[in-house]
Amino acid sequence: PDRGQPPESSGSRQRSSAGKSCQGAEQYAVSRVGPNKPQRSFFAQNKEATVQSIKSQLSLLKDKEDRIVAHLRTGPVVDFSELPFVLEDMGILVVAQQLKSNSSQTKQTDGQDLPPQLTLKSLRVQNSGITAQGAAALGKVLATDRVLESLDISSNPIGDDGVCALASALAVNHTLTSLDISSVQFTDRGAHLLLWGLRQNRTLRNLSSKGNALSTSKRMEMATVLRGRWGDAK
Repeated sequence: PDRGQPPESSGSRQRSSAGKSCQGAEQYAVSRVGPNKPQRSFFAQNKEATVQSIKSQLSLLKDKEDRIVAHLRTGPVVDFSELPFVLEDMGILVVAQQLKSNSSQTKQTDGQDLPPQLTLKSLRVQNSGITAQGAAALGKVLATDRVLESLDISSNPIGDDGVCALASALAVNHTLTSLDISSVQFTDRGAHLLLWGLRQNRTLRNLSSKGNALSTSKRMEMATVLRGRWGDAK
């Protein structure tokens, strides 16, 4: 060996071998991916998929809302069981918002008669997946509505809280004559406030409350309140 050069240690030989291995790995990566080609992370791909999913859902919701609004304007009697989807609370919120413009009066603009925005007399939202939250939104608008005469909200799990919301509306409503709350999962607790609302109300004549866990005494009380209004309670 050359005396002018120090002998190569075993550590130096290992580092040199490791360096060659790293260079080989880099060359292999370049051959597979390409030089300076950025790789999209899993999170970036997942974020893009999430954004696309949200956009798709928003588009579906907008389409559903448009169909609800259009269906409300098909005539004075509207039955949402005719639509190919279930309203649920989100849909009933749209209905409640539209009911704020419910009117039987012909509007005038610059001396010209214009048709009212909505002339709804009967609303049927039975078996629509509505909960107490949806019933509360509906009850709030019923408190000021002066056109709707019939409401069928049967077979929806609105429970005692939902019935209480409708009872509060009945106390100040002066146009509703028929209410169907059959099979809505309310008990004597909800019936107690319902009786209060019925006693304040003077227009409701037909009430259906079958299919609920009510005591015989509560059913008799409701029938007594409605008796003499030319209607019946079932």
